[in-house]
Amino acid sequence: MSRIGALTRAARGSATQTLAKGSKSLHPPLAPADFKRALTINDRYGGLTVNVPKMPFWLTGGEALVYRRTSHGEQQFMQVDAATGFKRPAFDQARLAAALNKVSHESYQAGNLPFDRFELSEDGRRLDFQIEDTRWSCDLASYDCTSTTFDARKGDPRELSHRYTPPWYDISNIGIFGASAGGQSAVSALLFHPDFYKVAVAKNGCYDNRIDKTWWNELWMGWPVGIEYSQSSAVDNAHRLQGKLMIAVGEMDDNVDPFCSFQLADRLIKAGKDFDMVYVPGANHHTLGTYTERKLLDFFVRNILGQTPPDWNTKPIELE
Repeated sequence: MSRIGALTRAARGSATQTLAKGSKSLHPPLAPADFKRALTINDRYGGLTVNVPKMPFWLTGGEALVYRRTSHGEQQFMQVDAATGFKRPAFDQARLAAALNKVSHESYQAGNLPFDRFELSEDGRRLDFQIEDTRWSCDLASYDCTSTTFDARKGDPRELSHRYTPPWYDISNIGIFGASAGGQSAVSALLFHPDFYKVAVAKNGCYDNRIDKTWWNELWMGWPVGIEYSQSSAVDNAHRLQGKLMIAVGEMDDNVDPFCSFQLADRLIKAGKDFDMVYVPGANHHTLGTYTERKLLDFFVRNILGQTPPDWNTKPIELE
């Protein structure tokens, strides 16, 4: 979207100046090079930012926060002690890049390591991360690295979870949430993979690809409309629902028609399925508001953690 926005601004800017000056000769018709320039603005200037934090995450135990700091086209992992606020580089990126290149025969750069997250062992001596389909484990004293390759397309996903996720993950009660196409995926997780996914929250989703924008669905699913549209439809497969589902929809959604959510709700009701639904007056496709986010969190607290959320009517919080 940012690239489209950049292109739109570039095109609008040229047109506005032409009309204001009343001379077409000052601004000739846009050439392919002009579009290319607009579409590559982020690529050309995004690396000039300095000290912009990106992709924050907590290490195991919640005692330290890690984020990536930008610096003239490079990125550095910074680690912050939650108790003291002390900040330092998370590890020696130059040594790690050299170690990876030695064993992988790649050409990774220290300032642009190809992963966004990692895990530290409890004693802080070992770093674990994933690059594409390879899981890496590196000793932070010697920077000796070992790897394990796996194919996520094969085998039981629960097996992969046991082998390639931190041991403190509880994969017996997995939750998933998403918006728009992600909302469709969240519902489909409960319909088609209930043995793995147990709880889902879907926001402003299109639940039948025969209803949403034809150009978008037909681009990926093809034309003419065949049986695959029904086979992947959450509406046609609503009777399959297992687990806990919450549907959220905004009244003023101008991207995916709210009818999609109501059609799914209607079919679930007719199938005798139990679910929760949040309808947000005045909300659009992209912003369902803090209230809905709180409802999402409450839903997972109840159904994943097995705890009772606070009574927000007696303990109100200020919503933006």
